Amino acid sequence: MVPILLSIFLACIILFIPILFIYKSPKNINYLYGYRTKKSMANIESWRLANSYWPRILLKFSVLSIVVGSALFIAFGFVVSILGTVFLWIIFLILSIFMTENKLRKFTKNKKEN
Repeated sequence: MVPILLSIFLACIILFIPILFIYKSPKNINYLYGYRTKKSMANIESWRLANSYWPRILLKFSVLSIVVGSALFIAFGFVVSILGTVFLWIIFLILSIFMTENKLRKFTKNKKEN
């Protein structure tokens, strides 16, 4: 019973982070909260783009992590599912940052061309 509860708790945390950023995204550039990189903090348009794009991508990856983690739980048990889910979510977190930075780079390039 405890492994199932821990797995559900991990899934809730993985889903909570992007949902928090979707519904409570920061409106103004700050140094405490939000998707903060040099590109995202360059101007308010980049800030808003990054803070609306990144959590949506991360939410999709989070759902995929939970699905894979559930399959790992069924096939291999608790330990493998927790390790696999956390590892996969970290990879997806890094991938979502690269995707957001690429989106910001294209946005900045298009803005300079116009």
